[in-house]
Amino acid sequence: MTGPGGGVPEALLAAHAHSAAGRYAAAVSLYEQALTLDLAPVPRRQALAGLGVAHRWLGDYADAVAILRAGVAEFPDFAPMRAFLAVALYSAGQADEAVSLLLHLYAEHAGEYRDAIARHADHLDDPLP
Repeated sequence: MTGPGGGVPEALLAAHAHSAAGRYAAAVSLYEQALTLDLAPVPRRQALAGLGVAHRWLGDYADAVAILRAGVAEFPDFAPMRAFLAVALYSAGQADEAVSLLLHLYAEHAGEYRDAIARHADHLDDPLP
């Protein structure tokens, strides 16, 4: 069940289409179906991210966080996965962890301020020394 050109499975293409149209419940089952296949890394990370995001839009915050955490563990260099995880964490009432994650993500591109921003991200609630 691959899509045009044999690259992306039809289930993943359909899941993306349902997500784009706001039909997240339908997208969830299709993302899950796609994840049962032997996917190449890019479609796999797309399916994990899409599944996590769909669960978040449905209000299934615990599922969203769990799926996106697994996605970050599997694809730690895929920045969008970490950003989606931060949004899911925020939605799940874990704002401190969400802000810290976003600050760490931003720090990767902050040049000379990288270490300072990362230090703040790790000590959001700490008073000044």
